[in-house]
Amino acid sequence: AMYPDCVGTIYPVVGYAAAPEDQEAAGKKCSANLEEFAKVFLKKKFVGGDKLSIADYKVAPFFFCWGHDVLKTKAHVACPARIAEFNKDFKDACKPEAFALMMSAGG
Repeated sequence: AMYPDCVGTIYPVVGYAAAPEDQEAAGKKCSANLEEFAKVFLKKKFVGGDKLSIADYKVAPFFFCWGHDVLKTKAHVACPARIAEFNKDFKDACKPEAFALMMSAGG
């Protein structure tokens, strides 16, 4: 499940939750889970194939955060190359206004 990794890595960095006792272990577990997600669900450009689907919009905010350098340094998340590629593809597939919304918080 993606949400427990979010709570253990993203939430502490943005101040929504306390950091787990072992932040490095939480980051490594998240990184491994992202690798597994990519192997299972990102066999094509997006989750549902070559075009955006509702599933891509569901995971994109999480992937966007995990791809940020702050998550690497503070939460020890090594964003897999395939997730970084998804982030680029998602940005390229979205209208500029949609991506601007994601960047509006200084992202």
